[in-house]
Amino acid sequence: NDQFAIVAGIRYAKDDKEALERRVAYGEIALASAFSPILVGLSTIPSAAYPTNMAVSAEGFQIPGVGQNTLAYYATPAAAGGLGAISDLALTNIAAGRAVFNGNPANPITPVCAITDASCSQTLLLQGIPYSFAWRTSDSDSWSDTNFRINLDWTPNDDTLMYFSVTTGYRAGGFALGVLDARTQSGDAGCLNLGFYVNCLKPVSYDAETVTAFEIGYKGTWLDGRAQVNASIYRYDYENYQDQIDSYDSARGASVDTVVNAGAATNQGFEVEATWLVGDYFTLGGNYSYTDTEYSESYLVTERNDLNLPNSLFQFALDENGNRIQTETGQNLFNLDAYVRDVQGNPLKRIPKQKATVYGSYEIPTVNGML
Repeated sequence: NDQFAIVAGIRYAKDDKEALERRVAYGEIALASAFSPILVGLSTIPSAAYPTNMAVSAEGFQIPGVGQNTLAYYATPAAAGGLGAISDLALTNIAAGRAVFNGNPANPITPVCAITDASCSQTLLLQGIPYSFAWRTSDSDSWSDTNFRINLDWTPNDDTLMYFSVTTGYRAGGFALGVLDARTQSGDAGCLNLGFYVNCLKPVSYDAETVTAFEIGYKGTWLDGRAQVNASIYRYDYENYQDQIDSYDSARGASVDTVVNAGAATNQGFEVEATWLVGDYFTLGGNYSYTDTEYSESYLVTERNDLNLPNSLFQFALDENGNRIQTETGQNLFNLDAYVRDVQGNPLKRIPKQKATVYGSYEIPTVNGML
């Protein structure tokens, strides 16, 4: 009728996404002395790699009269009958034919080329053996949903509109790209398993987000049309809420945003906006909003910037005697439990609780129009 109107609609949407990420990397590595028994004596090591005062046997490099693997002998402390510690970088230069052993404990290698010789093809390795690799990951997925909207309008007079609406919506999922460790292992047929699936990595994906929104609102004009007031009360209920978290990317040396699904979440509040044409050319306006948000389900995150948990004291796990717990490889075990937080009931990030704006504008009439 003249006062009530109902508007309804339905919408179907499908999103198909394909992700392709190519990475290239370059680095230089000094081979650890622990790998010397594997490297010594290989046919791929040029003869120039062997020091002139040494012979080669099935056990590796030999110093006459010593009778033991020389590379291991280099790294054995003098007090234990060895030559003394020699760096992995020095061993790498010997194995790569870039230097020879000279027997001087203070400076045990001599480069085969002068540092200033730009034409030499066997220059000294200053950081290690160069290496590079390229890695390609790809995946595809699709998301679809059917949404609706129902809106009831009431206009009791020409200056007043009140409405109630229910709306559903969805946001398609996607892939976390550009983050070094954002990978999953598929383990499909044909995957090469070397402790991890080398050729079957896929980008980490996140699922679609759905929302049901309820809103009651008012729009009205006052003072013979010189003032307008808009107000609304709303509530959004989310499922699989797409939350942005900060992840440290070691490749960039910086924090980057990644998206994860946080389960259920709510966003509710009210907002008011008003404008008033004070005179023919002067307008005042302002708005205010209050928002109450929360993670409605259990949602675990790691927090590394808690001032009450300095990393220097709490980043490593301890046993009952206060000693650091180490892995099988001798690495200190990270104390993950100290930094895990369940943020259920906490407000959603990046949404301020209150916002307010006040503004004014004045128009000056000119022969060319309003200024």
